[in-house]
Amino acid sequence: MVFKRFFWKVLLTTLAITALWVGVVVHFDEFGLFRDVKNRELRIYGSERLSKYLFSYHYIPEKFNAVLIGPSLSDIIDTREFKSCRMYNLSITGGNSQELRALFENVAAKDENLKVLVICIDPYITRKTGMEEVEMTSKVFWNTLDPAFFISYNKEKNRALRGEMIPDLSLNTEWGRYHLLLFRPKTPQQMIEEFSATTEKRTEEFAIDNTAFAELEKIASIAREHKVRILAYYHPYPLKAFQPQEEAYRAYQRRINSIFQKSDVIHDFNDDKYRAFRTDYSNYLDTVHVSDKGAAYITSELDKLIAAWPKN
Repeated sequence: MVFKRFFWKVLLTTLAITALWVGVVVHFDEFGLFRDVKNRELRIYGSERLSKYLFSYHYIPEKFNAVLIGPSLSDIIDTREFKSCRMYNLSITGGNSQELRALFENVAAKDENLKVLVICIDPYITRKTGMEEVEMTSKVFWNTLDPAFFISYNKEKNRALRGEMIPDLSLNTEWGRYHLLLFRPKTPQQMIEEFSATTEKRTEEFAIDNTAFAELEKIASIAREHKVRILAYYHPYPLKAFQPQEEAYRAYQRRINSIFQKSDVIHDFNDDKYRAFRTDYSNYLDTVHVSDKGAAYITSELDKLIAAWPKN
């Protein structure tokens, strides 16, 4: 009898503590998983992969009707500047097509209003597969209820709010822009000139991992299943950095282009039309990443392409 009373006392106490803790997590709801998000603006204060994956459950589907996916090359784009749609920047630094598929698939499954998918195409996203840092599964969702996770995350958040994080996360936005602003010891012009002077003509093709290629195909397939229009664009390289590898890059493009259909839009920022942009060093941070000025121009061009689509 004594044991029975003890058992029920422990059980009820445990349930009460658990309920209290769940209430705390739901109250703060850092990733918009449990409460209405329509009037909330959620930002990244720690792991970009973790945050964007968790945002893909409710925050992005509830507030946006378009997404941009890609690696760090497109992460800098401030999608608040798009006029044709409400676009969330779902790019991730170092992202490959398998990770991008997991992110996009989660959004597409939940966002009935999703209309546009923009894909930043670059050999980086198809060079390999594998989840970096975070396994993007439902386990991550439930892990947010873990007290250890909650405490660790809020420590990171407080450090970010105090400006103690590198890079400075205050440059990021509630629309997914993630500006990996790291110190570069040389100017963009110096880096581009040195790269072009020391890089021999590339003879081997850009390696494409077969699984990564299939994952990119799957992204396009998911978009079509959900009647989401696709705009795939090739990121602009500085002209001098591009010239030694142009032949290999064009071969890469031909294979990647086979993924897309006539109804999709494929846009190449390495076309001669963009020569002036690609020879202006102020558009770049280094031999490949664009500056805020360069990103703003890309945004404007992409927005025009989306706005020009016939209305369904």
